[in-house]
Amino acid sequence: MGTVTKGNNSPATEIIFERVVALLEEDKFDEAYPNDVSFIAADLPDFGKAMAEALLEGKPIVVVFPDGRERLIPAATAPQPRS
Repeated sequence: MGTVTKGNNSPATEIIFERVVALLEEDKFDEAYPNDVSFIAADLPDFGKAMAEALLEGKPIVVVFPDGRERLIPAATAPQPRS
């Protein structure tokens, strides 16, 4: 697998790249994260906009922080009818 080049990426974006590449190289990505997951770096200047767009898609989201912590936000479920 090729290397990821570092450019003007935020620290959290670099962590995302490193984790995803390592999991893909070990063929363990599907074990680690849900299908159709979106990764969002918490230190992005447009974090709020990125989160809003991802939430509208209704897919699971992994927010990765510059210190390496991550939080999984499960996929949105359809609203249940009120009784």
